[in-house]
Amino acid sequence: MRKALFWGGVAGLLLVFGPLLLVQGKWLWESPQYQFFPLFLAALAWLAWQRSRQLGPLRPGRSWLFLLAALPVLALQALAGLGFSGWSSQLAATLLLPVLAYGLGGRLLFVRQLPVWLCLLAILPLPLGSDQQLVTAMQFETSHWGGFVLDALGVLHLRHGNIIELPEANFFVEEACSGINSLRTIFACALLYLLWKRPRALRGLWLLLSSLACVLFFNLVRVVGITLITTRLEIPIGSGWRHEVFGLVLFAGALAMILSSERLFCALTPQSFSEPRPPLEALGSTVWPTLPSSPLSGPVWLLALVGVLGLSLYASLPQQSLASARLPQPRLESFPELGEEALPESYEGWQRRGYSTHERGEETIFGQFSQTWHYEAGVRQAAVSLDYPFVDWHELSICYRAVGWTQGTRSIERGVGPSGLDLVSVAWSRPGQDEFGQLIFLLFNGSLEPVPEPANWLHRLFERFRLEDAVSPIDDQGPLFQLQVFVEGFEPLADEEIRRARGLLLESFERLRTAWPELEEVQP
Repeated sequence: MRKALFWGGVAGLLLVFGPLLLVQGKWLWESPQYQFFPLFLAALAWLAWQRSRQLGPLRPGRSWLFLLAALPVLALQALAGLGFSGWSSQLAATLLLPVLAYGLGGRLLFVRQLPVWLCLLAILPLPLGSDQQLVTAMQFETSHWGGFVLDALGVLHLRHGNIIELPEANFFVEEACSGINSLRTIFACALLYLLWKRPRALRGLWLLLSSLACVLFFNLVRVVGITLITTRLEIPIGSGWRHEVFGLVLFAGALAMILSSERLFCALTPQSFSEPRPPLEALGSTVWPTLPSSPLSGPVWLLALVGVLGLSLYASLPQQSLASARLPQPRLESFPELGEEALPESYEGWQRRGYSTHERGEETIFGQFSQTWHYEAGVRQAAVSLDYPFVDWHELSICYRAVGWTQGTRSIERGVGPSGLDLVSVAWSRPGQDEFGQLIFLLFNGSLEPVPEPANWLHRLFERFRLEDAVSPIDDQGPLFQLQVFVEGFEPLADEEIRRARGLLLESFERLRTAWPELEEVQP
């Protein structure tokens, strides 16, 4: 009977955590800075196996202590299911693993495995959009210092935010420097090395700090190197396979420099600081406890899993399937050009002056594809741009900050027009350059249904309990599109000009309704 309860608990864990972890795994794979996570998990699994050997006879943990630690984690997973939060589910799974180790093998197995589970936090994204803020900050600092180095080398250039303009070409630092990608990957490699070698605390801290310094240095080398090789040697390595090979060479150089810094630490410090810890004590071949004696075979544990599973299923009823929540859709490989006539030739003084299309790299924050209509009204210039595809709400302000604009007032107007659009309006300036702009944008899905800016997590949880509009249209309606109008000039826009720009955006959205193709016909 207890054996059946144990395997029932294993099945319950898979059902409770599996769907949201699969969703979160797909999201991690869609994010370039986390695409190393399958190899990282495989390396951690090997280290966990190594640390579970030679432990001698193991005794299961105390049932009351196991439940005291496990039930709050299951409560977190229940909230993750109610709020369809893959991030919360990943956090809950990370916290539950050492608890399961305690239940299976008691304090000894818990202590041996705890460092491995703590390393899992390296692939937990920063919450509340902090990841994108960190990416933007690193890109800005890299481009800032890269500009100083290029000045010292006598390279003629002009920097706007994260863009380095040269007579021959322009480089966006996102394309010339993977920044946060290298930081997370090298930091993860450093953690694996620490787990393997088990150095003393001061030596381990030195290794982690040196890994951060090496990443920052080689990102700077990457930006300057790509610029010099492209301009001086006339070899285009800003994209394509040359760019990837150059990045791998610098990545290997960063790892070599980290190992060299460790040898430097050993040479400059007393032996007591640099020598490794004694090997883990071998207590004989590991003998696992029998299943009936494990707290994981207890009825309370199984009932808790059933309760969490029931809440998850309850939350998924309004939206047909838990697995559909926040699941990234297939990339939109192509989309028809709508043509210049798709948007109005004139609107309240605005005259259309041209139409252009643009394709970028898949990992750009600006959207891979753009179709842009150019307008003019006196001394004012405006661009109405359709950018796509996105898999989640895209905060366009980040892109304008990245190219050198300074953000002013930001406001949201909700439920505008018959379609109930959410319009985000942001004022911009370039101090010292007498340049001003006004940005107004919105997001919608392939069915031309508006996508509102997502509410905070607590609000979404509250909506779960009310069973009303529980999931944002972001979650299950395919690739997203962004429509924006950006007006710029040499003085701030008056209220009447902002009203006209807002009207141009709304008129453009309504015109898209008649020119819009069936999305299913252009899916890969």
